[in-house]
Amino acid sequence: MITESSNNKKDTAKNLLNKFRSRRAVNTLKTVVMILLITYLFSSGKIDIDIFGRFLDKVSLGLILVILSIVLINQLIMAVRQVILINWLNGNLSFFVSFKIILVGFFFNNFLPGGIGGDLIRLHYLKRYSGLSYSESASSVFIDRLLGFVGLGFLTIIVMVFLEITGLIDILHFSKEIILLPIVSTIPLAIICFMFILRSERIFNWLNSIVQRLYWGQQLAIVLSGVKRYMHRRRLLFLITMLGTLSHLAVIGAIAALAYYLIGYEAVVPSLLSAPVVFLASIIPVTPGNIGWTETVAETIFSLFSLEGGAILFILWRCIYSAFSLSGGILYLYMDKLNIPKKEQ
Repeated sequence: MITESSNNKKDTAKNLLNKFRSRRAVNTLKTVVMILLITYLFSSGKIDIDIFGRFLDKVSLGLILVILSIVLINQLIMAVRQVILINWLNGNLSFFVSFKIILVGFFFNNFLPGGIGGDLIRLHYLKRYSGLSYSESASSVFIDRLLGFVGLGFLTIIVMVFLEITGLIDILHFSKEIILLPIVSTIPLAIICFMFILRSERIFNWLNSIVQRLYWGQQLAIVLSGVKRYMHRRRLLFLITMLGTLSHLAVIGAIAALAYYLIGYEAVVPSLLSAPVVFLASIIPVTPGNIGWTETVAETIFSLFSLEGGAILFILWRCIYSAFSLSGGILYLYMDKLNIPKKEQ
């Protein structure tokens, strides 16, 4: 018995060591990719210090306040979505607590590598203050993120249809490669199909058996079973999707306004098109915090319009966005001192 217990401890320690080495290797690879992308952006002239300086000269306090106000609206809408999802599962989450959780998650999304740190923090506090179980809290975070991606895809398609109907594509002489944008926007449509597939018991059980074989199989299976509870509430899913689309529209409008003041009217349409695709591309954690990756995608899309400044535009947007998220970092430091009552499951 002692030998068996000792062997189990050795296996556990070995597994933990292997996971640590694997994560370290992945993070090292992400850092190398980030350095390569940043080097490319500077060496190719995509990021020019002189142009960056001219852009900074155009940034006014009034413009920053307008953009920060729009970001605030975005966070308020996200808090409303979270309240709806949690309370539908018979949780007990007030709007003000939800807003605080959203801000803290926003901070970690911006300052932790990978882009999922904020979701993990949200999960921690939702389980703590909503009275829901781990699986219920995780499923609400997952469905919220999923429908947010769907909203981004809808926005891309809507903008493309608008440009086609108005004839702006022909007037602005867009590059033929612009056809890649609708292709990228089909990703959320595939997610919608996936959601409806879950409503089939046979397909769900088959998918569940596959998920359990993955690295985080048991945890994912728990989340998947929680997500299924939402699948029969079409009105709820539609409402959350529309709220997500509205919040993303506010952010994309802020980016378009920033592009107009920094570059000119000719950059408005490229920014409207590039923003949803950039946000969709940021789903993939290519680099720590997607630094370099986001700017490269933006610059690539701007180049389809024979325009420069996409990378610098999104650098400035990242700076303003990150500055706002610092409020979440302050909240995190004092979260346990805010006298928020914990809910029992």
